[in-house]
Amino acid sequence: MALQFIFGASGAGKSHYIYSRIIRESMEHPRETYLILVPEQFTMQTQKELVSMHPRKGIMNIDVLSFERLAFRVLEEVGASCSGLLEETGKSMVLRKVAQEKKKELKILGNKMDRQGYVSQMKSMVSELRQYEIMPEDLEEIRQELKDRPELYYKMQDIQTLYQGFFAYLEGKFITQEEVLDVMGDLVHRSEKLKGSTLVLDGYTGFTPVQLKALGKLLSVCADVFVTVTLAPGEDPYQLGSPHRLFYLSKQTVHRLCKLAKETGISWEEYWITEKERQGRFAQNPPLAYLEKHIFRYGSRPYTRLGKDPAEGEKGRHQHSVFIQACLNPGEEMEEIAARIRSLVRREGYRYRDFAVITGDMEVYAPAAGRAFAKYGIPCFLDQKQSLLLNPFVEYIRASVDMAVENFSYESVFRMLRCGLADVEEEALDRLENYVIARGIRGLAKWQEEWVRSYRGEDPQEVVELNQVKAGLLENWLPFAQAMKAKDASVRDYARALYEYIAGGRIQEKLKQLEEQFAREGDLSRQKEYSQIYPLVMDLLDKLVDILG
Repeated sequence: MALQFIFGASGAGKSHYIYSRIIRESMEHPRETYLILVPEQFTMQTQKELVSMHPRKGIMNIDVLSFERLAFRVLEEVGASCSGLLEETGKSMVLRKVAQEKKKELKILGNKMDRQGYVSQMKSMVSELRQYEIMPEDLEEIRQELKDRPELYYKMQDIQTLYQGFFAYLEGKFITQEEVLDVMGDLVHRSEKLKGSTLVLDGYTGFTPVQLKALGKLLSVCADVFVTVTLAPGEDPYQLGSPHRLFYLSKQTVHRLCKLAKETGISWEEYWITEKERQGRFAQNPPLAYLEKHIFRYGSRPYTRLGKDPAEGEKGRHQHSVFIQACLNPGEEMEEIAARIRSLVRREGYRYRDFAVITGDMEVYAPAAGRAFAKYGIPCFLDQKQSLLLNPFVEYIRASVDMAVENFSYESVFRMLRCGLADVEEEALDRLENYVIARGIRGLAKWQEEWVRSYRGEDPQEVVELNQVKAGLLENWLPFAQAMKAKDASVRDYARALYEYIAGGRIQEKLKQLEEQFAREGDLSRQKEYSQIYPLVMDLLDKLVDILG
């Protein structure tokens, strides 16, 4: 057994080197298992890269996984159950419940947990604390050191209260995703697939304590473990140095892994990717290679090189890999980018899939990008989560609940009717809204009365038709409202009432019709959204019942 570090600068070809080696060895030893661990977001990209590099265009005995996927793979192999896994949505539910129960104990956060984003931030805090194995008693020690800073002291106390309440609620019922690696660590010795396998860790800037603990167990069962580490040539990987140095995180990772290797009783080796061996993304691009080598370093000089062709003259001194342009606003920036992309595609044989636009503010740039790329006829994918709150089905549910809470207020009623899923024709809906406004109808009692008076000389038959529309609305909604107002109802009762209300409104059927309509129109994005929204909401209701009862 051995641990081997693969050192090299960014873009030097560390990944290319280890992937080539693993592919070669996997072909020579088809019965052996090769595991490549990368961050979750890079699994598909790495799989594609390995397939394209493989001579047979297939990776039968090479698995590309993240830590979490590896954990589930091991649990599945040894027959261990992980049915009580609490996902991100479940964490938010539990934290919201704990915050409500302990509201009087929370000095700073008590009145803020209902605000948008607070539960999400607290969920991230809990996950971070768990990843770094910081327990409630550790927070207590930190809090005692903050007595001279009252606001921070009480805020830390609130975090400690929520953290303790969160894990007290989960005890014996659920485990978080951060704990799955701990469970895997206790089971790796039972995994036949891991025994004698070759493990590669690529794309990590560092490891959390939970991941390091799992790695310690993996080192004891895997035949070889390779780790790629970004480090400039000439740097001593075993000399930590000060935390502000450029490669401190890389050296810290090496230090921690060497410590694990010592504790496990295995040796380690190192391999450096030199300038001559460069096979990475900068191999054919000297300007970018120069930038990588000198950026954030002291004593750097501007990049200049003489052209190979004497006819280039002074032009040979300039590079064309890095281009900086200032624009007045995001819209103008995206217009310039779209024009440049189309020009490169037309004149130099690029394909649209060869381009990526990276921004630090998706909320500002995404709309501008959509407009610019549509104008130039460029297909694009926005790596951005769509808010489900904007979906008509979600609006239908929220407005229906508000109708019960707000006693059939005008705003909630017509929010529900206007979302496009109610069984009311657009023309009839317009007439209904005009009548409600003209007659000043507010509150459930008024809606339950028989409407008899017309307005502005309208045909009395119109009122009869409006009563029919109203009756259809109340028929499905009233049982739901009664269930929502029940004082002793459980979360299960509320979820069942909502499900029956949705089923009574034939929402699944209507969403399917809309999905098919978008497919015919070629709107694939909305087709996918409408195909997924119903199962997502049903899954959320199931989680509500499982977690909160």
